[in-house]
Amino acid sequence: MINYNPDGKPIAKGMREDLERYEGCGMQMFFAEGSAYLMLEPGLVLDKLNTMLSSDMRKYLGQLKKEDENIWAEDAGLMIPIQKVAERAVFWDKFARDVPNFVFIENAKANLKTYTGTLMGGLDNTPAFEFSGKRKLDPAYKKTYEWIMKDHPELQTGKIIKEYYMMLKETGFASNDKARKYLERFWQ
Repeated sequence: MINYNPDGKPIAKGMREDLERYEGCGMQMFFAEGSAYLMLEPGLVLDKLNTMLSSDMRKYLGQLKKEDENIWAEDAGLMIPIQKVAERAVFWDKFARDVPNFVFIENAKANLKTYTGTLMGGLDNTPAFEFSGKRKLDPAYKKTYEWIMKDHPELQTGKIIKEYYMMLKETGFASNDKARKYLERFWQ
């Protein structure tokens, strides 16, 4: 299966045969930014080994399947609403808190960092702030921050977003040096 073929051009016969062999092994072709990648079908391991997995592994793989089925970013731009990015950050935050000795905890923490950092700065082609003028925070981001602070203040994400929110509030939710430095330190 071709997950993403932006040009919609017919696939060459030799490549079609290769794709069919990959599909037989649970792989799919994915195209992003002009390159082709092979990926496992979302949820392949979960679907095939479900009864042999621990509940934590099923939860972990279930979230990865959900995320793989709904690509969050491409070409430095968000493909899902910022609220959905926040929901992913919250999931990984709770997972890391609740299962600190999980075999793939570093992957969970990396996902948490990626989503939390994206919440604060956006991406190059979908930034959190206006491109010009006063560089005000996008209203969808502000609303998402407020949701996180209200519903998840106990989480690491909630604490980070609250601190960032308060920095932005000082300047009427315009980008400022204090908030930019905070974001830079976050990514280090």
